[in-house]
Formats: sequence, structure tokens, C-alpha cells
Amino acid sequence: MIVVGVDGSRSGANALAWAIEEADQRGTAVTAVRAWMGVSPIIEDTAGAQELIAAQCEKLNTSVERARRVQTSDVPIVQQVAAGEAYDAIALAAAATEAELIVVGRRGLGRIVGGLVGSVSLHCAHYGTRPVVIIPHEEPRSTAPKRIVVGVDTSSESVEALRWGAAEALLWSAPLVVVHAYSPLPFASHDDAHAAALAVCDTIADKVFSGDEPRPTVELLAVEGHPASVLVRQAAGNDLLVVGAPAHHAAAAVLGSVASRCIAHAKSPVVIVRPR
Repeated sequence: MIVVGVDGSRSGANALAWAIEEADQRGTAVTAVRAWMGVSPIIEDTAGAQELIAAQCEKLNTSVERARRVQTSDVPIVQQVAAGEAYDAIALAAAATEAELIVVGRRGLGRIVGGLVGSVSLHCAHYGTRPVVIIPHEEPRSTAPKRIVVGVDTSSESVEALRWGAAEALLWSAPLVVVHAYSPLPFASHDDAHAAALAVCDTIADKVFSGDEPRPTVELLAVEGHPASVLVRQAAGNDLLVVGAPAHHAAAAVLGSVASRCIAHAKSPVVIVRPR
């Protein structure tokens, strides 16, 4: 199951289109969730409240039917309208369906944080307990991703991100690009610094690929520069960018600065993967 937030915005429509295409490739279904801050549980059984709820259901159905006309897919789509905050409704739907993915648009009709990213997408990225895909405002891919681009460093988060990216590359028969951004090393030549950066890619790849299991075509790439800037440049609009994030802790959930900047600036969809 793939759970997608739909709010009537262009980003929401792009997210729904992406989710349908991904579900079709995976052979699974979609749950489309529309949330609204409208009816108190105390009055939700009144005639007026039921009219408002029916109107929200009709808006969601219109979004789904429009997406079906464009996608021409027979993927099963469950429609769910919920009162309350969108991120709560999305999280509850994902937990109830044991969803493989959560998909949201980068900017919806709700609050905008920093002028670039909506509060719903940021909240899902920060607190999601499963991979979260952030779809940019630009039109989504209409065919398979050209490449799966995974940013790595020496962390355990990178191993999980690469493992997810490798499976996605196999799913779409797409090449996998493993990217490590690095800074110049003091007292080391450019060639030595580049070689050390490539060694990081190689080390992470060795942790993911072992034995005779199927693997995609893999390219290891070391690029000098700030990690977020490098990843945003590497992932074009028809690519899929995969970034790891720290595991959740009891006290707080933290989204790294690299992942945050990728969400805000990437032209491609961005997948946030946390350790299991």
C-alpha cells in the first residue's frame, strides 16, 4: 500500500500521479487521504456537518478521477477523508495499512514553512516511520525514473538509503548512482581526496551488495562540494533522489540539514529513508 496526501493543490495532484505510477509498478494499491479542519466530533452527525463532509469526499473523488484519466491505470485507490491535521491523517492511514511509502507534495494549500516547503511535507519527513517521498511542484515524471541517485556518507543511514535505492533501481530497471560529496583534505592532493571519497562509496556499496543477488547497474561518483548542493545538482527532474535520515529517538526526531535542503531545492522527487 502507498499512502498519498491529496489536498487539491498542484503539488497534491503531482503526488497522487506519482503514487499511482509507483503503485502500478509495485503491484500494490493506493490510499488517497484528504484532511480538513472542519467538523468537531460533537457535531459531526448533524445534517450540516454531513453536507460539509460530503463536499470534501466529492473534492477528493474529483482529484482521483482526474488522476485516473491522466494515468490510465487500474491501480486500486481507496479514498479517505478525515477531519484534523493532514499529517496526522496521513500517519494514521499509513499505520493502519502498513504502507510501504508515504507520498506528499512539497507545497500544498496549507501553511508554508520558509516559503519553499509546506508544513505537511516537512512534518511527514521529520516524523515519518517509513520512507517518505516528497514530490516537487514541477510536473512529475511520466515514465520510469532515468536514474536513482543516492547520497551517501559513512553513516548507517546511508546504508539504509542505498539499500532502498538499489531495490527501487531494480524495480524500474534504472541505473543506480551512488554519490558522495567531499571537501578538500588538508595536506592532501586533489587526486588523493577524490580517491578517498570514492572509497567511501565503495565501502557503503559493499555493505549493501553481497553474494549473487540481483543488482542494478551501479555508478560510484565522488564530487567536491557541499553535500546538499552536490545532490541537488546531480538529480535532474526525471531522476529520483534518495537521502538517509537519522533514526527516531524517544526524545526527538531529527531531519538532517542535507535532507532538509534537498527537500527544499531538488527538482526531482526526494525520498527520505530512515534506519529500520
